[in-house]
Amino acid sequence: TEDWGWTRNQKMSVYQLRHLYTPTSNITNDLSLVHQRRQWFTQSLSDELTRVYPGIQQGPLNFLWPLKQNDNITKAVNHFTYALDDHMLKAGGTVGYSNLDEWWPRLRTPALIYGVDDPDADPILAQVGVGRNVLQGDASDPTNTESAKIRNDTWLLSFYAQDDWDVGSGLTLSLG
Repeated sequence: TEDWGWTRNQKMSVYQLRHLYTPTSNITNDLSLVHQRRQWFTQSLSDELTRVYPGIQQGPLNFLWPLKQNDNITKAVNHFTYALDDHMLKAGGTVGYSNLDEWWPRLRTPALIYGVDDPDADPILAQVGVGRNVLQGDASDPTNTESAKIRNDTWLLSFYAQDDWDVGSGLTLSLG
């Protein structure tokens, strides 16, 4: 329903440079450089206030929003294939870097969110508060949202090796 819903505006861009190298009929190397950018903004569909009780919050989920996120991923991906008579040897990997920036100003205090007016009902959502950082603005100001900014930088690594062996009679054994 509108009272419990939210909307998300999302954009995604992907850029890729790819080089396929085949020096012989049985060797192939596929190298790609990829950049992904994802942006999304989530907001509530309702302006109705959430009722707050000691340790209990009731009403629409609009007190959680807005939420803004930007995610950038840059990676290099390589796939190498060597074909023999009855074997197909494959190896490859990915090395990348991801950075996620998030702004969630209303995620300051912990809460249990209930979907009905019955305080004995089970909560539909639990929220862990991030608090306020005194180094990011005036901590005594309840409108301060600087501490709601989160940045997560991550390296991405993955590697694989595989042997597809044609045993015969339509049977292929894949090891890897």
